[in-house]
Amino acid sequence: MLVGERIRYLRKKRGWTLQQLADHIGLSQSLISMLERGEKEGSVQTLAKIADAFSISQGLLQEPSVDLEKLTEISEILENLSRLPPDQVEAVRQMVAALASSRP
Repeated sequence: MLVGERIRYLRKKRGWTLQQLADHIGLSQSLISMLERGEKEGSVQTLAKIADAFSISQGLLQEPSVDLEKLTEISEILENLSRLPPDQVEAVRQMVAALASSRP
């Protein structure tokens, strides 16, 4: 799946319009529309802004092997984590590390 298709998928999963995403990242609605349709390639800075809007890395946004449903879940988790105080973030980090190390 192309980057533009991934952007559209993530935007729609959030329930955002083109204009809402554009307002959120300070870019034009027409630019985002062209990116989504594959008519234009985004600059590094543009893709970084879009990735930040979805609380993911630019690499995850551009990596076609990353499942979009999983990417959406990761984005939601990161967004929720950003609202927690540092001690709770650390507790979640330790929990995730323990779960990851216990996997075969």
